[in-house]
Amino acid sequence: MYSLPLVGEGELIFVGFGLGDLGLTVKGLEMVKNADRVYVETYTNYTPDWVVERLEELSGRRFERVSRKELEELGGAALLETASDSRVVFLVPGDPFMATTHIALRIEAEKKGIKTRVVNSSSIVAAAAGACGLQIYKFGESATVVFPDGGTVSMKPYDTVLKNLERGLHTLLLLDYRAEEDRAMTVNYALRLLRSLEKIRGMGVFSDDRLVVGLARLGYENCKVKGGPLKDILNEDFGEPPHCIVIPGSLHFVEVEALKILADVEETPSKRGVGARSYIPLDRLNRYISGVEKVFRDIRLLESSRLVDRRDVDKALDWARSYYEDSRAFRDRGDLVSSLVAVAYCEGILEGLRLLNLVEFKWEGEV
Repeated sequence: MYSLPLVGEGELIFVGFGLGDLGLTVKGLEMVKNADRVYVETYTNYTPDWVVERLEELSGRRFERVSRKELEELGGAALLETASDSRVVFLVPGDPFMATTHIALRIEAEKKGIKTRVVNSSSIVAAAAGACGLQIYKFGESATVVFPDGGTVSMKPYDTVLKNLERGLHTLLLLDYRAEEDRAMTVNYALRLLRSLEKIRGMGVFSDDRLVVGLARLGYENCKVKGGPLKDILNEDFGEPPHCIVIPGSLHFVEVEALKILADVEETPSKRGVGARSYIPLDRLNRYISGVEKVFRDIRLLESSRLVDRRDVDKALDWARSYYEDSRAFRDRGDLVSSLVAVAYCEGILEGLRLLNLVEFKWEGEV
């Protein structure tokens, strides 16, 4: 049985109500029934009002809504004040700590001496992998596809999928939800957005034949999972949100069979890599570029440079900086080979000047 805190002691209990309308666990339901106050937030994941109403009916309680502003801008001050001397349950979609906001709230509660507990529930991370039959340990970093902000589109999802594909890993793409605008991103919108990034980067990450899996309403009775080439899934009707996307990497033969049966994938090529230029690991290229940045910050002209025309030294340094700028520009356009070539030219000029005893610097890692 649930034990009550001592008189005068508060408690904040984070309870995930999972996916769909009946994802609340038995333990979570017990916590809700025995709480002094129950708060709920639905801005971190699309949740229809009828789901919250069903949970209220099931528990016999009425929930108090918590907005993004109350949690993120005001730090959950009102909720923490209530929890200082009361048993408070904080209901959240999915698993409680998929959102960093909730982690921050728990840390703040503990700092104030408020006891915290956690009741876990189903999460989209595990559910998405299972829904299409992919092995969870073969998933790499996840990313969120967000709506354009002032015309600016985040490249993070593209770069994340690129990095995972290079390593043969699957990627879970979460889709933006803006509760204040009552606007949830769909699979179709997200794929069109990602295809627009492909035109900029040109690495073959989101080419028309890229194998993608769209997932809708996991945890609900009317869930949908459908995979296939991007050009086909682009026009597939997935119905009401919430939606997410999985980009498969290298596939085990069991995963191939699972995708055919569970995601209605008609064909799963044995190998779907990225463009030929993508064999250059992005993180390694970034280390080269950051190493050159450090050199430009620390470089020092030596006395011996006075023995040559200073204009020649300055011209060589200008060439090196131009190659550095070119390298960054090529990288940002997705042309990693040209970026690597440019930064290599830059390093060559700098190292030549150092060998001629005209400048002094250390490469990153040198002692």
